[in-house]
Amino acid sequence: MESMKTIELYEDNGGGLHLTDGETIWSGLESMRDSGVRDIYTLYVGATDDWTLDSYPNTGTEFDHPETKRIARFDGTELTISPRMGFAAQEYLGIRGMALLGEVCQ
Repeated sequence: MESMKTIELYEDNGGGLHLTDGETIWSGLESMRDSGVRDIYTLYVGATDDWTLDSYPNTGTEFDHPETKRIARFDGTELTISPRMGFAAQEYLGIRGMALLGEVCQ
């Protein structure tokens, strides 16, 4: 597996979740509980042929809004997760309670 891409998970202020590999953005992840880490790895290895999520090209400006936060980043070696996330991201990643940790760490 010689991939050099980085996978990122974003959450907007409405609780919308978006995964991107830098080229494509997949949306509609809000109802998928506890599958985030698996989805991030699946996207990293490129095994998305059976995904039925909404997807569109990444033009590079989709996540420039201040109310949209990067929640997780996977570079093939390390998964970094921000403790500052909303409920939708907590449910998707299966780590309820992490947002409280972010408030404590401020």
